Amino acid sequence: MYAEQAECKANPAALKFNCTQRAHQNTLEFVPIVVIGTLVTGFKCPLLATALGSAFSVGRVLYTYGYKTGDPAKRLPGGIISNGAATGLLLGATYSAYQLFLSL
Repeated sequence: MYAEQAECKANPAALKFNCTQRAHQNTLEFVPIVVIGTLVTGFKCPLLATALGSAFSVGRVLYTYGYKTGDPAKRLPGGIISNGAATGLLLGATYSAYQLFLSL
């Protein structure tokens, strides 16, 4: 770990690559939540699911651009947008599942 940090400080391109790679991995961790949340929310609220899914995508792009700079403060706006959208999708999926359960 320490050798990697020293390499990144010596080579700005390595820092940019490592930060971009970490941002990509962080995005992949969210994908199952967002896909399932979008599908389930879309049963009852398709426009909400579309809006939140789009907001998540835009937020992750902003997050990646901010993360690759190496400055943690620059990734915050994209993180807020994408995490807020993912939370909205989870809440929307919960609501949709509850409504579908009541209609049985």
